[in-house]
Amino acid sequence: ALLKIFNRNRANHNLVVFNAAYEGQQDAHRTGTVSVADVYPLHDSQAEYALYRHGTQSIHTAKAADKLDIELGTFGFELFTVSEIQNGFAPIGDPGLYNSGGVVRGWEMEATRQKVMLQSCNRFIAYAGKPPREVSFEGHPIDFEWADRQLNVALPAGFKGTLEVAF
Repeated sequence: ALLKIFNRNRANHNLVVFNAAYEGQQDAHRTGTVSVADVYPLHDSQAEYALYRHGTQSIHTAKAADKLDIELGTFGFELFTVSEIQNGFAPIGDPGLYNSGGVVRGWEMEATRQKVMLQSCNRFIAYAGKPPREVSFEGHPIDFEWADRQLNVALPAGFKGTLEVAF
């Protein structure tokens, strides 16, 4: 069986899926599905979400009823960060942390700009439906990468401040 546990932080949710089979079972590999609905407060949401799959470092988009196939080996687990897409953007956080969204202290949306307040962040990723025109922190433009609707920004170690993404 697959055991699913979720947790909420300021900007998004964590969903962890564990293979709950024990080692003595003949076939300890398990397959199943994961969905936004596995995060109980979101089970009847009509919104679209970005699901960041930590194991593959990939972003998928889904609504609550959509299902994503998963296969886990003996004692295996997979961690997802689930973030609502608003104005074509969804903050994920620092992918190097199990609680990636824990670095997001706040998030303000404007028509063409997203402001994300961060704490203790070394690398920031987000879902971005289109390529940003500019990314800056504390008013200074910085380099970024965007591919497959995933925004990647390397930050100074332990960065704390406001990251602005302009479209």
